[in-house]
Amino acid sequence: MKRALVGVALSVGLAMPAMSGATGPAVQNQQCIDLAAAHQVVAGSRNVRLYPDQALAQMKADKSFKFTEAELKGIVNSVYFGGASEITQPMAVYKAVYDSCMRGGPDPRWKPVQ
Repeated sequence: MKRALVGVALSVGLAMPAMSGATGPAVQNQQCIDLAAAHQVVAGSRNVRLYPDQALAQMKADKSFKFTEAELKGIVNSVYFGGASEITQPMAVYKAVYDSCMRGGPDPRWKPVQ
């Protein structure tokens, strides 16, 4: 499964790789599940105080995730330093990523008031 390295801002303010080449709702759903699960695992690593490079090594060693190294680095950086760094519970990170992915990007209503 190939993904373009296009950053998509989630409603929670984190960046993630966008899904490309997806055809149909079942494929999109599975890609969003995979992306959300990767974020959730990294959030768990963060919460047990693994360093970012340790979390990346853990994700690279887990062959169930089919992300490029650049995508994994983006996920780790989002969870440790991006918008997801403010979400403490790994399941909440999963939900935020999954919901945004299924919407196809950020909720346009989630923006600063003028």
